[in-house]
Amino acid sequence: MPSFTTATRIAVVAAVVAAVAIPTAVSAAHASDTASTAVKPVEVATAINDQLVLGKAEVALEPVRPDYDQLQLGKTHVMKTAAFSDDAPTIVGVPYVPPPPAPPAPAPAPKPKPKVVAKPAPKPRVAAPAPVSVPAGDVRAIGQQLAAQRGWGADQFACLNALWNRESGWRVTASNSSGAYGIPQALPGSKMGAGWQSDPVVQITWGLNYIAGRYGTPCGAWAHSQSTGWY
Repeated sequence: MPSFTTATRIAVVAAVVAAVAIPTAVSAAHASDTASTAVKPVEVATAINDQLVLGKAEVALEPVRPDYDQLQLGKTHVMKTAAFSDDAPTIVGVPYVPPPPAPPAPAPAPKPKPKVVAKPAPKPRVAAPAPVSVPAGDVRAIGQQLAAQRGWGADQFACLNALWNRESGWRVTASNSSGAYGIPQALPGSKMGAGWQSDPVVQITWGLNYIAGRYGTPCGAWAHSQSTGWY
């Protein structure tokens, strides 16, 4: 084994004392926080049995606190960092930058307003004409008989009587400047067929067919005539 002189031993002991003195002073200054301190292995020199043995001793170093600008341990400088916290991880030497806030949730789209559909104005009710008493031999008796054959009763004949009274007065030869002719005022009169100029049966039969096909009933034709002036 190698031997060391007294001067060498004294130098080694002085180095050991200096290495231990610095972390011991730091640990004494903050003894209350030693439970949470980090542990860093540091190589120190130990003199055992006149031999110089290199070993490893654990020296507790104080964590970096925001109230220290700088700690100097020997020739090592530890710079001030951000404060420790559970939700803010810290990297030594890099300041903590919080993430940007989450964008606000988009506002819900406004509900469309229901469309208001205007109801059509009700059609004015037309008063039904009073029942008609037709004397025998009157041309209107033919019209009443032919209307009854279609299932139209006294109420429908009352509408028919009022309608043709306005159009022609039930006259077989009635005409106007537009060319309409006969009891139903057919335009032209010749469309009523053979006998159209003088036969009331021909004229009434054609007129009832026209009313049934266009308005359904004599009262339907009468209501249209009341609102427009024609049928």
